[in-house]
Amino acid sequence: MSGPETIAVIRDLSIIVAAVVFIGIFVPAGILYFRLYRSLSRAGRNMENITSMVLESVVRPLTSLTSLLEVVNHIVGLVQRRSPERSVGDGKD
Repeated sequence: MSGPETIAVIRDLSIIVAAVVFIGIFVPAGILYFRLYRSLSRAGRNMENITSMVLESVVRPLTSLTSLLEVVNHIVGLVQRRSPERSVGDGKD
């Protein structure tokens, strides 16, 4: 073999080795990425279900409680305005 043929063989072998290495790295990485994606997708769906349950069982009753407390606060304010004010220490017992 002459010099240019040797260089061509080395070039071809280095291309083949590089291709095998890249395939050996990217195929398992792609498989791991796909498995991780499925796992994260499943976890996302679970979190969505959990938050909808919390919304139904906690947040909705609390929103009705705040409106009820607002009505009670309004009624207490009306009662306090209508009740006669007593001053402490006015000398009348």
